[in-house]
Amino acid sequence: MRSRFLLLCLLLSACATPYGDSASLLGGASAERIDDHAYEVRASINGYSNPGVLKPMILRKAKLVGGEAGFQSFQIDRVRLRSDFPVSGGYSAHATVRFFRTPVTSADSSFYSVVEPDSFRESPTQHDVAGFARIGGGSPFIKRLNQTAYLKPVFLNAVAIEGSSFTTPVAYVLPGAQTLVVHVIMHPVLRFLTFECSFTAGKGYAVAGEYDDEWLHVSIEESTTRHAACDAQRISVPLPQWAR
Repeated sequence: MRSRFLLLCLLLSACATPYGDSASLLGGASAERIDDHAYEVRASINGYSNPGVLKPMILRKAKLVGGEAGFQSFQIDRVRLRSDFPVSGGYSAHATVRFFRTPVTSADSSFYSVVEPDSFRESPTQHDVAGFARIGGGSPFIKRLNQTAYLKPVFLNAVAIEGSSFTTPVAYVLPGAQTLVVHVIMHPVLRFLTFECSFTAGKGYAVAGEYDDEWLHVSIEESTTRHAACDAQRISVPLPQWAR
């Protein structure tokens, strides 16, 4: 039985979308020119991959495109996220990326340098993730629905990841302010929620959910203290009509 389990783990790992700048049958990244200073950058992954890799894939492809075109910086202007749950558990991100001939001079975290090295690590060591914040998904059981709601961080400035879309994904993220997108899966309800957060290096965070008669309330908490993070931002998602 143990050998079968290990074989399954190897197979699942082998089926995950490879982190890179090109598209394949397993997913990947691509770019299409919109005008002289903008591209549509796309990334897709299958269900064996951690959705936290989506933004690093977008950033990597944008840096390659910008470098080839002679740009020095870029900004992600708009992002559209999609999930093919419950078919395969995969995700895709379509980002409108605007490029600039000047280097990054703003403290605004939405601007990125084309020449800055790629900081993402596919197989991180403890040394690699030291000094970063850790955020994991949540899976509260909703008795009224007799089902589990899955809360997954899917679009964020990840430097490393653990787990897959089929498990509770974990991401290590850059400290400081950033935008975090959480996917709520509460069949038949599927929602993407956007949080504005500021993460502290070395701390752990988790996506949390609690519910009442009509709503599932989603927030980000510090893992050890369970204190509210992200300025206590809480987003409420209505329970399915039949469950009220």
